[in-house]
Amino acid sequence: MQINRINYKYSTPYYRQTKVDNTRPANTGGKTQNLLPNYYYMPIFTGNYAIIKADNQEQDAQNKKNDFLRMLKDTNWYDETDEIIPAQNYSDWDNEQINLIRKQLSEYEDDGTLKTLLQTANLCTFKDYILDGENIYSLSNSITKDLFENKYQLNYERWLNPTKDCEVNLSIKDSREKLKNIANNITDDIELLRLTPAKEFIDRQLQPYIKNDEFIIPKKIFGSKPMLYSFTESIIKQLNTIWRRAKYHSGENQPEDLRKLAGEVLEIRDDLKYSLERINNVRRNGKGQNNFDIKIKMWDRNPKRDLFQGNFSTCCIGMGAVNGDVMAKYLLHTCFNMIEIIDNNTDKTIGNALCYFAEADGELAFIIDNVEINKEYLPSKEAGNDIRDGIVEYSKNLLNYIKKDNQPISIYMSYRRNDINAPKENAEEKFFEFIGELYTDIYLDLYDGSIFSSDSLSQQITACKLYDGNETC
Repeated sequence: MQINRINYKYSTPYYRQTKVDNTRPANTGGKTQNLLPNYYYMPIFTGNYAIIKADNQEQDAQNKKNDFLRMLKDTNWYDETDEIIPAQNYSDWDNEQINLIRKQLSEYEDDGTLKTLLQTANLCTFKDYILDGENIYSLSNSITKDLFENKYQLNYERWLNPTKDCEVNLSIKDSREKLKNIANNITDDIELLRLTPAKEFIDRQLQPYIKNDEFIIPKKIFGSKPMLYSFTESIIKQLNTIWRRAKYHSGENQPEDLRKLAGEVLEIRDDLKYSLERINNVRRNGKGQNNFDIKIKMWDRNPKRDLFQGNFSTCCIGMGAVNGDVMAKYLLHTCFNMIEIIDNNTDKTIGNALCYFAEADGELAFIIDNVEINKEYLPSKEAGNDIRDGIVEYSKNLLNYIKKDNQPISIYMSYRRNDINAPKENAEEKFFEFIGELYTDIYLDLYDGSIFSSDSLSQQITACKLYDGNETC
């Protein structure tokens, strides 16, 4: 297949002259480093054990290299450079990854992009290759950088290396847990009120729920949304009675504690009204997973790991899947980033969302291409809404971090192939124009699939608007 270079929104590309030393690891500041593994210099134990350990690890690395080279030879992608790369540079690959790459190269057509990524990853020069090399990807990324920095006032370096402060942690509970937490808050409010002169009245009115001088909401009440709502409403009515009496008797000549009581009752009553709102917003558990403890962050653009993002989320861009070839293209082109959803309990990636920038009717917009969740973690609609809101919160943090001025940047999500809900009422039809320089064809859900020319990156599309960019991030 003949792939034409996509040159978009830039008429006079400039070229960097930086040479790349493909024999050294990335990020060494131009200095050649000894590529021997650290255990030669920092053995855990002294004596023969350290020597045996080093020998075993060296043999393991050689075995990994042999497996990797065999895979390249079997798929006709081997060349002599692969042979001279030190064995230790192959040690990060595991057998499952090698087999997935074999499947991808054997069963699907590849234009050489995947081989380019694999070789630069094994040479430990990937970051240098895409940022400072003298190759078509680095040149394309230079154009993207110029667009970001000079036309759209976006900090390119921050886009590539967002701070951890942007990350969002979410604890998503099912409806029963949410109701239980609200009931605990109500209990705390009542116990505070029982520390005031209103204790006797409260205990008399709530006598069935006072056990061993403690206020306790029965499980049958906090386990039911209608019952907890009705119960809270009845308490608010009692507090209204106390407040009116305290207020009526709390004139300037009345004791200070009575005037103080009126204020405390009013504060707790308002807290309980807020609890009513929370109860009303609790939705029934839907089909799918309802409990999540997750972190939302940006990928590290580590080719030996992030090449398998599609496998983490069990979607069509996984290695060995129909669109698996596109992962290397996302990694090689810096106009793309990928948001990760991490399970905090296992530290595994359970979902992700490709992201990039576009103009929407001439206004700068941040695009969440679509959200993919691993099929073993598919959320209920309610939990999915919470995950979507968390991704939007992370995106706002990111935009606030990388934009150079106070320009509004809207957030849109594609309606195509999402594992979470994209509200139909948020639909807006806009003329979207992709921002960035691409050398290869690409797959984007916003544009409904594979893109083979720059003309296809400018389309009238209906997308889901999640944020209008006008409020403070």
